[in-house]
Amino acid sequence: PTTATGTLLPRERFSYWCFDLLFLICSKSSQGEDNARRRIAALVLPSLLDRCHVVLAGYIADAKLRGNIPFPRIQEEELLYILKRLVALDLWPGSLWAAYSNDPSRYSIDLPDPRPSLKGAHLIKDAIQRSSSAHLFHLYSLLCEISSTPSRSPSMWIQEKKMQQPTEIFARELAQAALQKIGKEMGIDV
Repeated sequence: PTTATGTLLPRERFSYWCFDLLFLICSKSSQGEDNARRRIAALVLPSLLDRCHVVLAGYIADAKLRGNIPFPRIQEEELLYILKRLVALDLWPGSLWAAYSNDPSRYSIDLPDPRPSLKGAHLIKDAIQRSSSAHLFHLYSLLCEISSTPSRSPSMWIQEKKMQQPTEIFARELAQAALQKIGKEMGIDV
């Protein structure tokens, strides 16, 4: 790895712009037209989660094969970017539930109450899918594997604000932050 800032190629910039757009579409925002935003979020969320799943699962599979051999720059950056955005993402309540229902457009706006007949694990799953952190629960097993990967964790230096010192972020720490967010959602003080 190098400490030099990588330069993004036009195609990479476009790819990150598309990712930014997917995350923005799926995020809870209060800029008017709430019903339309909720509906679009429920329709787009499965595509975002599928793409995130591919990247996270690919990293885990490659990490087992590579051991301590460094990953290509773009693969590390994509992993770190996705983990950072997943931790920051807050969904509209019920988006994941609506996204995987038989009528996402209707249920994204008019989410039905939980069925009283649900018991145990089914009731918990229903509640989780209604959460604003449901995307993290959806990727839970992958986040657990990344947080416990024994090899060197991919990292990158970022500068959040202009006057701050750059800080190094690690994939393992971002996955742990996602798991902590899941714990807080469940009412566990972490």
